Amino acid sequence: MASLRIDHVAFAVSDLSETSERLETLFGSAFSPPQEVDSQGVRSAFVRLGDTDIELVEGVSAQSPAMPLLPNPIRSFISRHGEGLHHICLRTDDLDGELVRLARQGISPLPSGISHNADGNRVVFLNPMHTANLLIELLETRP
Repeated sequence: MASLRIDHVAFAVSDLSETSERLETLFGSAFSPPQEVDSQGVRSAFVRLGDTDIELVEGVSAQSPAMPLLPNPIRSFISRHGEGLHHICLRTDDLDGELVRLARQGISPLPSGISHNADGNRVVFLNPMHTANLLIELLETRP
């Protein structure tokens, strides 16, 4: 069985540039240059704090690229809940094995399925209905 560990904690924001500037003062560290993730319709930036990254995510498209009839998930989240904690990302070296293990426990991914992040790594979001309403992203990184 693959081991899981926290990779990053993500916050949905309306204005990536403004929020990153504000938080750089708080954290005393600079965020990475923003990266577009076309497959998810977002722009994001990271800052490392200790062993964990903080990610800021801004919705840049009106619709979800994975499911075009639905609104952009980040924009939709902000309209319902406001800016704030969006998801926790857990890192694994065996995404397929984790999905099989979780399926045995009744935990399934969101219908959008597996996609790729800005670094080309495979990612999938788990259905919050199965995870105490917490959105969890699984990120596969190879050793």
